[in-house]
Amino acid sequence: MENAVVEKLVVFVCTGNTCRSPMAEAIFRYEAKRRGLPLIVRSAGLEASASGSMHLYSLRTLANHGLSIENFTPTPLSEQLMREAAAIVCMTEQQKELAAYCCTRVLGAEGAQKVYAFSDFCGYSIPDPYGQGVEVYEDTYKGLEGGMSALIDFLFPQKPLSKSEKSTAKKKEAVKDTEKTATKKKTAGARKGRPKKEKITE
Repeated sequence: MENAVVEKLVVFVCTGNTCRSPMAEAIFRYEAKRRGLPLIVRSAGLEASASGSMHLYSLRTLANHGLSIENFTPTPLSEQLMREAAAIVCMTEQQKELAAYCCTRVLGAEGAQKVYAFSDFCGYSIPDPYGQGVEVYEDTYKGLEGGMSALIDFLFPQKPLSKSEKSTAKKKEAVKDTEKTATKKKTAGARKGRPKKEKITE
């Protein structure tokens, strides 16, 4: 009997859960779905207010890239999210420190081990675009999108191939190369055998 696939919860965190983390949620959910990965994606804010809403420029930027989040409401980083999350990804180092402190109070020392900054995966933070133009939100989107592959590789590390698997992979590549060569020769032969077109003169 095959083991059931356990879905991992990934929570993206910023300050108010209105600009950066909602965009991160939408981008990461799309990428996880595209790759067929068992992930649940949420976002939250360290100072989120449930009476707020996603920033208009975040909504517009996501829409420009064909993405959206239905019925979105800013959510505080709750104890339930801290307990259930496999990874809590903050936009900056400062947010990471605060979120790690909160998780430690709830879960003990091991709680901080599930908290990361975006820079831990891709080498750069995601600054707050709030109060700036829509072009800055576009830059924020690009920064988030650019780090998602590194985050997925961390959550789902590729298992090194064994010697037999490497050998099998090489054989498959050799067969593909042989087939490509044969196809090229066949195509070249067919071209040579074609009658030359007569030139039409007026």
